[in-house]
Amino acid sequence: MRLFDDDEDGDDDVTAFTKRLGKKHPERKVNKMIDTFEAGAALKQAKIFGTTRTFAVAPWSEDVKPKPILAASDNTGRAAKRLAEVAFMQFGCSERANIEVMSDVRTEEDVRAVVAKAASKAPANALVIEKSGAMIIYTVADPELGNFLEEECNRRGVQSLNALEPVYGVMERHFGLRRTLYSMDDEQALLGFEAEGRKIFAVSDSTGESTTDLVMAALRQFPGAGVDVINVCPQVRSLEEVNCIVQEASDTESLIIFSFASPGMSRFMRQQCERTKVLYADVYQPVLIAFEKYLDYPPVGVPGGHNLRDVDSFFAKWREVRVPH
Repeated sequence: MRLFDDDEDGDDDVTAFTKRLGKKHPERKVNKMIDTFEAGAALKQAKIFGTTRTFAVAPWSEDVKPKPILAASDNTGRAAKRLAEVAFMQFGCSERANIEVMSDVRTEEDVRAVVAKAASKAPANALVIEKSGAMIIYTVADPELGNFLEEECNRRGVQSLNALEPVYGVMERHFGLRRTLYSMDDEQALLGFEAEGRKIFAVSDSTGESTTDLVMAALRQFPGAGVDVINVCPQVRSLEEVNCIVQEASDTESLIIFSFASPGMSRFMRQQCERTKVLYADVYQPVLIAFEKYLDYPPVGVPGGHNLRDVDSFFAKWREVRVPH
């Protein structure tokens, strides 16, 4: 029984898809992992991804075993660190997270140092193929430097995730601009002046702070985009509100960047965006999938995760119902 059909040249679907993407973007080095979270991703891609996805299983009585995570960035690292923290809370209490910030990663020498540090966390005599070093979650604007980081991680046996690339990609499509790494040229300045009044929706089932941080970090690379307002939509936990947000984004020709702990809510948001042709980026589910594989532990999939500090509100909504005798 075959899972995939071969194409005309005898390549399987994964190889054929990789070749097609490479032809379309010859300058881009294509990773083996297919990104099913890009706007407009094909169903065929998602099915291929689904056959290779890892689902963690753990004993009921066991807590997650924290592993080292490096939050690397070409800036302060705040956005990468915040995203890593909230993602870890889907697996365990934030106090147990082992996250270290590596800021100002802007050269190949900096990248080598970060990857070497991550690789040094692997157990003695571990094989590269095991990828048992620390995981790197990074926000790097320069795509070439990001590709170099991925190559170094593959060479040294380190797991990594580019947290901001989906946002950069969809912003380039939405604004019709290429990201700028350092400064804004005259053409971009003119486009920004003409495009003033744009807005972006930052949507979350929690506070929305980490999603907003990521949007702000990405916008620094698009000074000519003319975005005046970020509409932060926190604690979005109903399909009705998702519909309302998507309709508003469609009416105002706005972009949606969202983060949902629930795969179902994430899928519904994607579905509604696709139907209304609203561009979007899911910044949370890719991280949760990567963490699940790295930590070998399943996420809880609820807003806030293992944030168990606020218990007073629970008692306030409880009520007693008398049993008739």
